Amino acid sequence: MNNEALVELLIARSFLDIRIAAHDKKHDVCFALSDLFHNVPYQMKKAREGECDYSEIIKSLKSTAKQKNISKWLDNAINDIMEP
Repeated sequence: MNNEALVELLIARSFLDIRIAAHDKKHDVCFALSDLFHNVPYQMKKAREGECDYSEIIKSLKSTAKQKNISKWLDNAINDIMEP
């Protein structure tokens, strides 16, 4: 396993552990955000291997955020990042 793959898996694992801890302690926002992003490293790997592209990852994030009622957070985060 190369370092890039290790880092991706560590990111995914950290979100999973945050998600578990947030759920146990009833930290709804932390749980929702970690739940939204914990699969992103795996999706990034697929994009790098040509199985999907990053626009599909963004689309998936937006769909999941809507389901989890955190679309406003994601929209604000995207807008903040995209503004110069």
